Amino acid sequence: YHLDTNLYLSVVAALVHASIEEQDRQDDSIDTRFRTDLGFGGAVTFGKEWWVDDEWGIGGAATAQVSRIADQDQVTWHNGTFGILFSATWN
Repeated sequence: YHLDTNLYLSVVAALVHASIEEQDRQDDSIDTRFRTDLGFGGAVTFGKEWWVDDEWGIGGAATAQVSRIADQDQVTWHNGTFGILFSATWN
C-alpha cells in the first residue's frame, strides 16, 4: 500500500552548553562571563511538501526547539524557540 502524503517528522535530542560574555562600555578590559553546565535540549519539526511539477515542489513546516541548562550558580535557564519554515525542492 502506497500513501503519497509527503509528510515528514524530525526529532533531535542534544546536549547543550551556553556561555555569555559581557563587557563594560566604559572599560573594555572588564568582562563578566557566565558559563553553564551541560544540559538537555531538543527539536521537533513537522512538515509537508507538495509537488508542483514533475521536478520541483514547495513545502512548509513548523519547528520547536527547547533546552534546559543550569549555570554556575545553579540557576536553571530555559530556552524555547518556535518557527515556521518554507522550502523548495528540485529533483
